[in-house]
Amino acid sequence: MAGALVSALRDRGVVVHWDGDLKEQNVVSQAAWMAQMIAENLVIPVLSEAFVEHFGRITESPAHRGVRFESSLIIQKYYDHWRSTHCPIIPVADRGFVVESAPAVLAGIPISRLGEQPGDGIDEIVRRIRRLEGAAPSQLPPPLEPHDIVSDMEWAGSTAVSGPDLVREWLRCLVGTPLDAGKFAGTFSAVENVIRGSVDDRLMQEITDRCVVVLNTAPAGSPASGEKARALIVGLAWLLRRRGEFGLAARVVLEAVDIAETEGDLLTAALGHASLGHIRRELAEGSAGRSRSGHLRTAEGSARKAIKLLRRLGDSTGRIGACEHVHAHVRWCRHQLLGEARSLRAAARLAEKAARHMSEAGMPIHQELCLLRAEIAAARGDAQRAGELVERVVRSLTDRPADSTAFSALVGRAHLVSAEIRRHTEPLKAVRLAEAAFKIFDRASMTRFADLSRWMLVTLDPRAAGVTPADVRYLERRCQDPRVRLGAVAERGRRIDERIRPRWSARAEWRDILKAVESSAGDQSSPTARITPFLGG
Repeated sequence: MAGALVSALRDRGVVVHWDGDLKEQNVVSQAAWMAQMIAENLVIPVLSEAFVEHFGRITESPAHRGVRFESSLIIQKYYDHWRSTHCPIIPVADRGFVVESAPAVLAGIPISRLGEQPGDGIDEIVRRIRRLEGAAPSQLPPPLEPHDIVSDMEWAGSTAVSGPDLVREWLRCLVGTPLDAGKFAGTFSAVENVIRGSVDDRLMQEITDRCVVVLNTAPAGSPASGEKARALIVGLAWLLRRRGEFGLAARVVLEAVDIAETEGDLLTAALGHASLGHIRRELAEGSAGRSRSGHLRTAEGSARKAIKLLRRLGDSTGRIGACEHVHAHVRWCRHQLLGEARSLRAAARLAEKAARHMSEAGMPIHQELCLLRAEIAAARGDAQRAGELVERVVRSLTDRPADSTAFSALVGRAHLVSAEIRRHTEPLKAVRLAEAAFKIFDRASMTRFADLSRWMLVTLDPRAAGVTPADVRYLERRCQDPRVRLGAVAERGRRIDERIRPRWSARAEWRDILKAVESSAGDQSSPTARITPFLGG
């Protein structure tokens, strides 16, 4: 595609610098040539499958090294452009390209399409080039100094509306001149504070792209090498978790923990262990059988390690409470996934302890912890307490942006808790809330929570699903996984429709069905299949 595009543009009088011509030009350094061309000219990245797959990735593999280098230069050019219009990048793809698969840095720029017929779409690209060439850039305003931006971020705090704009100003300040690793190291703690309070996925992508550049360029022993572990944990691994790439996120954090422990940075090591607790819990939610138990055991061990390290450091900032929150969430999942009654009691104790420690340290209690406490209270039958906590979460979400996965998860879970506490008093409203939760989770591709919502709908109206209340109680006693329960209900319906002769009793029939469905679910449940090697530079 690239060769045909170059020929078509040259036929229309456009001067094109293409790396496919380098052999004829006998350049001294291909890397230096590419850096100069991208810095001085409009850039037309062709969004091929290989280009998209390797754009901005960190790996020591020699394969596709040119794409990775080129993408780092394009990311730099994107941040160098400070105006809201006339971005000097024109992404090009074929007609069948899915916009959602474009690299996040390029996703906000209109993509020009090439048709199947020669020349189809070229004229529109030429018009865009001519408009950009004719747009004389106005003088760039002087950037703020990093310490001024950091002061503003620290004053604003993690929940201020101005936080994301300050972080973007910080990004522009860093890319206005060649990257100073010391500036990055000195300002990242304030940036971390803002992004942890933000639900802006695009902002997180921008910061992660900047982390990629830093991790690829900061030499060993430089001021930024001490911040590499923190950048890996709160940047790259955090984004991978949002994408559902939990196996790769775990590898990133393990490398970060190793770096932090080697440099004696126990605080960052504790942060890494807490992050591993989250990731292993999330892996458990997508696993089955022994794999699930193993992930939960590892998650609990990671949370305990984080708490132990912080206690050794004498931390009084509330971080211990945050790690107790991780521990509480793991025990809550043990109750949900393994049916352990003692884990429900432990989760309740740890969640309240976390809230108390965070409050004593003056740290705000996040909606996530508040909602976890509501879920636990509902499971223990304390509807009044659960309702109060859910109401607090809903009030706090009214001023938050509603266009992120994090926001969707919180709203959907709040609907589920509200449905649970209204199960007996307002069943019709409970059904509406569960349906709303399912739509949210299904739209956000949050499979486990979508399954929980669907199962709640079955329990609220068993006969609509073709089962009895006794069937529901039996399935809940025998199986903790809502996906398997739903599969069993579907299999029972199939057998009835196909007039397959049932076993001699309903329990024997359900035992057969559960055995078949659990075996099938175990074969399909393999979150580790998404793991790819990570070798940070």
